[in-house]
Amino acid sequence: MTQRKRPVWLVLILLLGLPFTLQGAGKTPPARLEIQPTRVDWLPQGAPRGVELRIAGPGALYIQKEFAAGEPPSFNALDRQLLDGVYSYELRAAGDVVQTGSLWVQDGRFIEPQAQESKPPLRNVTAQTTVVPDDLLVQGQACIGANCGLANLNGSALSIREYGNYQIKFDADNCCVPWEVPWVLQANEPGVSGDFLIRGFGLSNPFRINAYAPDNSFTIFAGGNIGLGTSTPAQKLHVVGSNGATQTLIEETSATTALRTLVQLKNNGDIRLNYNNTATGVQWGANMISGNYKLIKAGAGVTAVDVQGNGNVTIAGILIQNSDRTTKHDIVAVQPDEILGKVLNLPISTWVRNGDEGRHLGPMAQDFAAAFGLGEDDRHIATIDMAGVSLASVQALNSRMKTEIEALRQKNSDLATRVEALEKMVSTLLENAAAQPNP
Repeated sequence: MTQRKRPVWLVLILLLGLPFTLQGAGKTPPARLEIQPTRVDWLPQGAPRGVELRIAGPGALYIQKEFAAGEPPSFNALDRQLLDGVYSYELRAAGDVVQTGSLWVQDGRFIEPQAQESKPPLRNVTAQTTVVPDDLLVQGQACIGANCGLANLNGSALSIREYGNYQIKFDADNCCVPWEVPWVLQANEPGVSGDFLIRGFGLSNPFRINAYAPDNSFTIFAGGNIGLGTSTPAQKLHVVGSNGATQTLIEETSATTALRTLVQLKNNGDIRLNYNNTATGVQWGANMISGNYKLIKAGAGVTAVDVQGNGNVTIAGILIQNSDRTTKHDIVAVQPDEILGKVLNLPISTWVRNGDEGRHLGPMAQDFAAAFGLGEDDRHIATIDMAGVSLASVQALNSRMKTEIEALRQKNSDLATRVEALEKMVSTLLENAAAQPNP
């Protein structure tokens, strides 16, 4: 027979194409799967409880449905047109995954997975070196490594048993194609951990799976959807967790201080970032619309906050600022008359802000800061400072008005006394004149 050299990728396909035994196989699942051509039922095998069923499949199909306690979850192919292919499912109770698996659809109907064909007994190859000058076909189990023995009969289709050397290596010749580098599939990293690694050129570890990673830690589904914590991702990236285990951390570890973009959203048009409280049904959207940043509550029909590109801010409600005494220190009383005097000398103008069209009235920040010494700088005026200056001025005016009113009241009292005396004098004169005989 003619001797032929097979490329290394063909050996990889042969090895990875063999079925591997899943960890935990043989355990009784919480629900028994009953498959019919047009319907799939999950029959509880323990105490009935409410569950949530999630199904993802070809054609961007994603189904999420809740079932009450005692109501068996089901999936009916007659409810929608199903594309042929593999569908992943999850059963969740109280947010936690309790069972996962796959369904097969062919010609629009559910089918049972094909049973494995029987295999001939395992044969033990004991020769130190065996060279196969042609294709290799194994119709049974295979064990590779120094620790293989008869105890491995009827085990996994392919086993690697050699202490400290659980790896499949892709050697690179590097003689003629400079982009060829060695790669290793490494399990049980020697002296470090029981992790599974893909080791690259220079022994770097670009991909690592911890031995105790939970179910469905990472899933790539049909259409390219990626799931973290779910085997049924509904979007390009779908992260699922419970009890605070869904936090996302993006960390820049450079020792140098610099402005860096850590998160970026891009769209050929307006953009929305939604916040949805599934317990209350309340949803807010942070939107970039027509160049403005808007906060909109779903169903409210108004834009709560509108931040324009030129810095103008419009709110639909009332601006409420903190002025709690317990949040302040270095509290010093002011002299209202002194404040009023500064207000009387403060230049007030009408003006149009650069880039705007509306006319406004008020002081310049530089004049305000020079007069009162308030604020973080001389380019901005806090509205609470404006309100404080106005209130102090009102107090000073009120005090002045009280003084003037009291002075006027005293004057009025003096005038009233004098008028009363004059009236008595006039009355006396008239009486005396009346008593005189006519000439």
